[in-house]
Amino acid sequence: MRPSSRRAGFTGFAVICLLGSLLAPAAAGAAAKPSLPKAPGSDLRARDSWIVTLVPGVTPSAEAPGLAKQANGTLGNVYSHALHGFQFHGSAAAAQALRRNPHVASVEADRAVYLTEAVPLGIKRIDAYVVGSTEHAYGHGFRGSGVRIAIIDTGIDLAHEDLAATTDVALGKNCVGTGPPQDGYGHGTHVAGTAASPLNGVGLLGVAPEAHLVPIKVFDDAGNSSEAMVLCGLDHIIGLATDGDPTNDVQVANMSFGEARAWGDCTNDALHAAICRASAAGITLVGGAGNSAANANTFVPAAFPEVISVSALADFDGHPGGLKGCGFVPDLSWYECDDTFAFFSNWGKVDVMAPGVAIQSTWPGNQYKVISGTSMATPHVAGVAALMKAANPALNPAQIMALMKQTGECPNQAYADADGISGCVGQGTWRDDPDGTPEPLVNALRAAQAAADAVGPPPVVPGAATLDSATAGDASVALAWTAPASDGGAAISGYQIWRGTASGGEALLTTTPNPASYTDATAANGTTYYYQVA
Repeated sequence: MRPSSRRAGFTGFAVICLLGSLLAPAAAGAAAKPSLPKAPGSDLRARDSWIVTLVPGVTPSAEAPGLAKQANGTLGNVYSHALHGFQFHGSAAAAQALRRNPHVASVEADRAVYLTEAVPLGIKRIDAYVVGSTEHAYGHGFRGSGVRIAIIDTGIDLAHEDLAATTDVALGKNCVGTGPPQDGYGHGTHVAGTAASPLNGVGLLGVAPEAHLVPIKVFDDAGNSSEAMVLCGLDHIIGLATDGDPTNDVQVANMSFGEARAWGDCTNDALHAAICRASAAGITLVGGAGNSAANANTFVPAAFPEVISVSALADFDGHPGGLKGCGFVPDLSWYECDDTFAFFSNWGKVDVMAPGVAIQSTWPGNQYKVISGTSMATPHVAGVAALMKAANPALNPAQIMALMKQTGECPNQAYADADGISGCVGQGTWRDDPDGTPEPLVNALRAAQAAADAVGPPPVVPGAATLDSATAGDASVALAWTAPASDGGAAISGYQIWRGTASGGEALLTTTPNPASYTDATAANGTTYYYQVA
């Protein structure tokens, strides 16, 4: 429908907290960049590849094609200066046959070489990239290409050696002042590196290394913000997603911040209304559950149903099973144990978990830093959402959330859908999890594979209703539907209202009790909406 305009209201000033633990502003003379361990590039090119050295007097360019063919293999590179020989592709038996040729001096197995780039343990733990294996998202071609991730935060260091090439400054927004969305605090740069630092031979690797970053600065350089600033950021990315130009679309938004307060639905809470509109525009929203070791049910925006809420896991080796034991975490000034629920993480209304303790990522000034918090867990999940959206652009935010939860890892190392029960009920509990109800740890490979195989929205919901009418009013749409006789034999106690700006792109807007009508008061002027009721 295309409702007429109405002026939107705003809440009063509110303090919004970043979710990195004990995070202080970047100081002058920051610590020197750590010496990063080497991380492997793909070993795919080294498989069935051999380096052949020819005897003196044999010309590589003339003889190599025939030698490769004779050995039942194929010719790769031919070397004239660095080596007197060529690259041979073939089986081990073919290489052995080539060794016996009198024109061949030696045949060596090709070996993988390594970029001077770290793979943080969190990236390994969620199977985004695993050293020495191809069973990870990157190895299966899930890399986030074509997807934009909005980092709604303190900005991004726009000149950082590991982020500049994939940061889309032109699409960014500075909501706290003039000039570009440059990070003068550090938090946003750290978040950005985990989500999408590219495989470029520099620094470290992110979850979705071929995605692009859109810096949305809603915190000043002292780490201060308010809901008005956050609404500015959300307004900007919704505009990008609905301007009719798909080359500007932001598909995923990372929100590593929040505040504890009572909250309303999409009609009576300004921040929630903006989140609903962003979700309806097809943006998958990911938020940190908070660092207060408290119930997350009141921590917004993560607690809103349209947002994928993320808690933090302590992982010290990139492997399941708690094999690494316990140790002191310097940035927390506290002890944590491997594969436990982070002591600071909020619990309760949480959808998934990701590594959030001692996470190494990018820092302003071409630096790299280790910090902890659900802020650090959240971009792992935003990166996975980008992999999923790239694998299947037709998926809506609700589907991405559902598939992510179904394919995550449970405390007993089974997957959340292993027994047909949604989530990890009956599959163990993360140690130290206060509520005893484990949320699944995201798995990048399984989530991306499930996304690639998924069919468009909305999911099949029992007791579907027939939508009879939708009447546009003053920035509102009145819906009426015919109720089905029953919901699988049970009395119907409520409905789900799904809304989108494209047919098949509907996302969950809200829930409503039994009466077969609802007025959507969050409609934007001039926008066509598609509704489904279930």
